[in-house]
Amino acid sequence: MCQGEMPIYVRERYEKMLAVSIRAPNLEGMVENFDKDLSHPNETDLIELKNAISK
Repeated sequence: MCQGEMPIYVRERYEKMLAVSIRAPNLEGMVENFDKDLSHPNETDLIELKNAISK
């Protein structure tokens, strides 16, 4: 289920961590996930929510 759109300061924090070489094991993935989720919630998320509620 979609967690919704994250605020831009979250991505900025990830970028700062990358800039100073703080390497969390999945930091690049976190940035990619942030970018991917900019369009959420979307129609698919709403359909999945309806299905989850109706179960």
